[in-house]
Amino acid sequence: MASYGRSSIVAALTVVVAAAFAGQAVAATRSGRLVAFRSCPDLLDYAKAHASPFVTAYGFGRRVGPIMTPGGAPMRAMGAEATPQQGVDYSGTNVQETGVDEPDSVKTNGDTLFAVTNGQLEAVDVGGVAPKLLDTLKLDSGWSHELLLSGTHLLVLSRGGYWIQALPAQPALMPMPSASSSTLTEVDVSDPTALKVVQTLTLDGAYLDARLIGSTVRVVSSSSMPIKLPYVAP
Repeated sequence: MASYGRSSIVAALTVVVAAAFAGQAVAATRSGRLVAFRSCPDLLDYAKAHASPFVTAYGFGRRVGPIMTPGGAPMRAMGAEATPQQGVDYSGTNVQETGVDEPDSVKTNGDTLFAVTNGQLEAVDVGGVAPKLLDTLKLDSGWSHELLLSGTHLLVLSRGGYWIQALPAQPALMPMPSASSSTLTEVDVSDPTALKVVQTLTLDGAYLDARLIGSTVRVVSSSSMPIKLPYVAP
């Protein structure tokens, strides 16, 4: 039996693999019926003639299904009128958990931006070339306003009363209990040029935080213990 070196075996395998791929290439060429063009202009004329039936007002080709974003959310069809989608057409508020919205001083639906500044609610058109102020609404109740947006309704969460907190240098100080309240104001923003208050709700206790899940808002407030102080004669 003849002996072969390692280099001879590798060379032989290389020839066999190359021959196999060459055979596949020839078979593909015969089945694909390739057409040879005499020049680049001939190829361009051929492409234009065969592509023209597939050209529409929205470009080349027709959609056969929804286009998906890397995150898996379907994008809007080109040329179609649709409501902007958060996370696709515009950025929403940074949240700690997906699907659980948190209050902020600014909210947007992609077309209109709602912001609280200097004790009033402002609606600003951000769909055009430059921002445009559409309407303002004075907030008469509370302070430190925050917003939650659900569809065409905006919830303004406002703190009322006093917010007392002992300083680090005063660990033994017991602040006197004081009454505090919170105001929830529902605003219809379906027409951002005419903001309209739908209803208000006053809560006993200081507003701490809130979360929006779907169309349900959960609000957390804090109340001081009812302590009856003794009367001290002057």
